[in-house]
Amino acid sequence: MCRVFSCLARLALSLIFIAITMPCVALGANEIGKVIMYTPGATVQRDGKTEPLALHAGIRVSDTLQTDAGGRVKVLFNDDSSVSLGPNTTMDMNEYADAGSKSAFSVNVPQGMIRAITGKITEQNPSGFKVTSPEATVGIRGTIVTMQVHRGQGGRMHTTVFVENTLRRVYVNNDNVPTGNKWIREDGASRQERISPEDRRHIGKTMAFRGGNGVAAAAPEATGERTKRSRTERFVAARPDELFPPDTSLKDIALSTQTLGDSLLLASSAPMGHVSGSMSSSVIGGGLAAFGFDVNLSNGNISNGYLNTNYPIMYISSLRNGSGLASPSGFSMNVSGTWIDGMGMIHPGSHGQVSGSSNLLGMASGSTVSPVTYDIQSGADSGSGSGTFTKK
Repeated sequence: MCRVFSCLARLALSLIFIAITMPCVALGANEIGKVIMYTPGATVQRDGKTEPLALHAGIRVSDTLQTDAGGRVKVLFNDDSSVSLGPNTTMDMNEYADAGSKSAFSVNVPQGMIRAITGKITEQNPSGFKVTSPEATVGIRGTIVTMQVHRGQGGRMHTTVFVENTLRRVYVNNDNVPTGNKWIREDGASRQERISPEDRRHIGKTMAFRGGNGVAAAAPEATGERTKRSRTERFVAARPDELFPPDTSLKDIALSTQTLGDSLLLASSAPMGHVSGSMSSSVIGGGLAAFGFDVNLSNGNISNGYLNTNYPIMYISSLRNGSGLASPSGFSMNVSGTWIDGMGMIHPGSHGQVSGSSNLLGMASGSTVSPVTYDIQSGADSGSGSGTFTKK
């Protein structure tokens, strides 16, 4: 076991070294992004022709990407945004401009499931990133969002938008959808619900690159393999050295891996950090809230989070199972559990959020994380304070 772990560690270090020292693939004229992962069954419609997608294939405005029952594809755009298409999905690339305050990103999804992770466009123009379906317009301002569009009974369109993590705001048809919620439109009516564990399993199963209809010829590209019932399935992914310019820093690699997902093999020896601290309530007065979480410094994923408040008699909370995302512009973590309000009522299905503007991915051990804010039950209890970052 030790020998296997040592080999994985060496492999991860080699990938990082290659990523820093090798050049990236240049984009062709009019290309706004490139395919970095795919399985057979993914195609592009352009100028009246349909062609199969391949690794490094350029994507342009007005392209229509499609996948069949076994196809999946992930595209990395010039501004570091990424969009993944699940099976049986159609996406129209309507608009793309990486141009400062006039930056724009717009796609239409008539059917299927996509997962979008925003890049620099939302920093340059917070209202410039939009995803539409026949029944919904999603305004994304820095987040991870999954959209599913399908036909229900009677052939009516159903749209579900899952807001998995956001440092800012997400609006669907002008409805503010907080992190951890899903917006549902079916039978002509809209509603919001919390994202359930079943939802997360469904998204993971649908979007995972586990192969397609046939085996892709992978050499010399990196290949992911999984064997099941004597059948080897493969997806094709770009090598790290083809995705990062020669002056890429380790911090930049950490940010980029969030858009590459399971295509990179850095997780086996990923450096970790831990943040813990305390905050005081700005609503109640007196009392302290304690919080903490782990952060993966390679991809920014936050896990093992908690938020506990302990005020005299009332306003006691124990919120755990925290998860979220850290980026250069800050971090956000969602927690859930039990909360006792000012009337003594017990709320077992409560949820809250801890967030801050510190760049955890670039911090030195022992640094102060400040300011940090928290919110429980949509402002019923909130406060601010600070914490300490340590490398594990």
